[in-house]
Amino acid sequence: MSDFNFVLLYVENPARSEAFYADALGRPAAESSPTFVIFAMESGVRLGLWGREGVKPAAGAPGGGELAFAVRGRAALDAVVTTQAQIIAYIDDYKLLMIATLAVMPLLIIFTKPPRAVAGDHMQAME
Repeated sequence: MSDFNFVLLYVENPARSEAFYADALGRPAAESSPTFVIFAMESGVRLGLWGREGVKPAAGAPGGGELAFAVRGRAALDAVVTTQAQIIAYIDDYKLLMIATLAVMPLLIIFTKPPRAVAGDHMQAME
């Protein structure tokens, strides 16, 4: 899989976040507007800061974000999507196994053998 080349963070206040990241990264924003700010790194990775109010679907608390991958051509895009689908399917398989295991656990209680009685207990019952 390719390295990511764009990170988008949803922020409460883009202007305040711009000042913070400009100081932290030691560089000014490449572009800035009231709702969106972008920083370009020397490596080619870009960091975007987007006001949470404009995000649809709404970003959950405490924030949210996105990663973007640039790929060359349709075949590369299909390969990335296929890889991601395989990862999601693998995770879903384990969720299904967990649910099945939890559903079967009560059967262990039902199908366990009762404890064996000591031979002397039968004798006393017969007397």
